[in-house]
Amino acid sequence: MSEENIAHKGRPEDGVSPPWISKDLKKNNPTRTHYGVKVNDDEQTDFHDNVPLEATIQGRVALFTPYSEIGQMQEAMEQLLSSERFSLNVESIQNPRIGDLTQEIPHYDAYVIDASRNDLTHEQTERLATFSREVKSKHPYCGILLLGNREVYRKDVYTPLKHAYSQQGTIDAIVEGTSSTSPERIRSYLSGVFMDHLRRMCRLPYVIKIGGSVMDLAVTDMSILTNLLKGIKGLHDEGYIFILTAGGGPGQSINRKLSPSNDWLETQSKSTLKGNAMLVRDILIELGANAIYVEPEDLHMVQPSREYLQKTIPIVTLSNNSSIPASQSDIHTLDIAERYGILRILFAKNTDGIYNRDPNLPEDTVITPEDLNRVAPEDAALLLRKMKERNKLYRAITAQEMLDGAVSRVGTDLEGDKLFLTPNHLIETGALERFVVSNIRYIRVVDGKKPEDVRTAIVQSWQPVGTCITHYGRYAA
Repeated sequence: MSEENIAHKGRPEDGVSPPWISKDLKKNNPTRTHYGVKVNDDEQTDFHDNVPLEATIQGRVALFTPYSEIGQMQEAMEQLLSSERFSLNVESIQNPRIGDLTQEIPHYDAYVIDASRNDLTHEQTERLATFSREVKSKHPYCGILLLGNREVYRKDVYTPLKHAYSQQGTIDAIVEGTSSTSPERIRSYLSGVFMDHLRRMCRLPYVIKIGGSVMDLAVTDMSILTNLLKGIKGLHDEGYIFILTAGGGPGQSINRKLSPSNDWLETQSKSTLKGNAMLVRDILIELGANAIYVEPEDLHMVQPSREYLQKTIPIVTLSNNSSIPASQSDIHTLDIAERYGILRILFAKNTDGIYNRDPNLPEDTVITPEDLNRVAPEDAALLLRKMKERNKLYRAITAQEMLDGAVSRVGTDLEGDKLFLTPNHLIETGALERFVVSNIRYIRVVDGKKPEDVRTAIVQSWQPVGTCITHYGRYAA
């Protein structure tokens, strides 16, 4: 995969930059983005400040070294992470060979790469940078944490890793290693900023959007929405945290058809979204959750802390950003995620992922010229082309590829008992454009009719369920 395919425009550099980072990377960006929150380099802003460390770590972690033997740093990491305090599955891998891993890269929540030794070679840094790209192309929802070396970082040998961090975004954070040879001191050091980054990668909050297509289904079968929210409430009871948003559903489809003006559509969209959000709130309350609906002007009351979100499930609709139309709820969802520094978004939809074309559109559908007139000419032409291809499911696809027409985004809707075509299937064009220049790690599309898929996407994020819209690469199921 070429660097051009991996790099994306305008990517903020995740994580507080190492205090020893070279000046050439800092001069154009003195204030960097720390998991969505603008901070100065000497500040430490943590989404999880109010929770004990051991309560935040859960998942699978791989420890990689470019050397043929495991050093003291990696031994200390393995001992630390294998502690009973953490619910981690930890594996050490020596001298990863890219050719052996490109076909079957294992699934982990976090990949920790030890590049802290003074004898690092250019061949090794190139291999590690390539490895980070291959991992991100296969597992865009993972985190990659590099243990660096202050002295070596200033040298040309580190250039591939610096580029992977600052330009390509395939390394999420760099933490300085330690020159101590004492296992106790190494463990003490790693317990600080190293664990701080690792717990972000293993247990991050989500924004979950209950898509309009799920609200559509609830009109005829309310149990679909109730079961989905029952699963979300169960996840919250287990300590997973999130903010919910809701789509427009059938009411919004009617609004768009009947709209006499943009002002009318704005007013009706706000009313429809609020009604759907309050329905979600009421069902969650009936299930025993402490759920609240938050008006756009009251978003400041939602505290970006684990302590708050463990007690409360906020449901919001609009981000109080007047530049975004109320009818564009997907863009508002991204805006809300960025406001609270949340890097992962989950869309619960009436599909199990993203296909070449809408899987709810039967292959034998007769598409008339009247149908095609409902969408833009270029979208109609792409749909007709995709109808001739095998309708394959993608496990990952970049937002830019979707914008460039890699898949048809013409969807289907019902008008009485007649199926008709709609544009912007699954996600709005404006939301894809916003994602391309955001620091949100991925948007995952899963089947809202299957609460178990939502659970898997959050609890076992390495499992191939749904589709990830990413910055990094595409591959089919």
